Amino acid sequence: MRTIDYIKVLSSTADLCGLDRDNLSSHEFKKIRDAHSNRLATAYEWCEWPELIRCEKRYLRADYDSTTTYAAGDVVYYASTDKYYQASQAATNILPTVTTHWAVVTRADFDPYISLTQAGKTEIGTVFGLYDKDPARYETLEAFDWHLSNNGIQVTDNKTFAWVEFRVRAPEIDGDSWGQSSTYSVGDQVYFSNSSTPGNFYDCTAATSSGESPATTPSKWTVVQIPYIFGRYLAHAGYADYLTSDQQSERKANEELFATELLTNQVTLVAGQQGQYRRVAVLTR
Repeated sequence: MRTIDYIKVLSSTADLCGLDRDNLSSHEFKKIRDAHSNRLATAYEWCEWPELIRCEKRYLRADYDSTTTYAAGDVVYYASTDKYYQASQAATNILPTVTTHWAVVTRADFDPYISLTQAGKTEIGTVFGLYDKDPARYETLEAFDWHLSNNGIQVTDNKTFAWVEFRVRAPEIDGDSWGQSSTYSVGDQVYFSNSSTPGNFYDCTAATSSGESPATTPSKWTVVQIPYIFGRYLAHAGYADYLTSDQQSERKANEELFATELLTNQVTLVAGQQGQYRRVAVLTR
């Protein structure tokens, strides 16, 4: 996926707002950042963007992880045996094949759902369908019955796995500027920029010590990706939201219309000029 550095979106919005892009106050930065985060979610859900759709094989429970502490009753999938196991007591770094701590279970023994946030997997946003094979590779598929619940995707058919076709979730951007003297934990987010590193948001993937930035210790950070196709929309939509806070309703309406046109133009570009569509498969049921 082609991406755009966030600094370009931020600078464009600041210019439209008549702000000094190189000297934004903390308040101005947060206001624009929050507007962009909300608008990014809107852009993701605007249409079925081909580059944001994934097809992945998922099981009814997450893969066994030797670093996870499991409680009695937890169920895991173990790829080495292609079976599901339930913990009979607390277990850490104990293989599911060890019968003193685990027992084989069938689909009927636990709630058959696929979590939207399985560890180590892409977070699932909008679900389009469940199939017996990868819809990106095969033209003839069996579609599974499913519905959403508080747990995730309930697999109504008697299946132990499914190929899930879904849209990835829009990233949230809510981090503050990285601090030289600060330490960060897994899941924290920061905005970082220096003379050699374009400004972007970064999620912390490993606990840091003070001074460990995305530039000096890149292995502990992952950049939050902003799709290139949304760049101009975010800049102008962010400006429209800024006008809302300034109570300039007429200018806000015009800018809102222009931002919408930019997003609609991207739909035309993807579907018309590039000829990209969701692949249509022949379903057997």
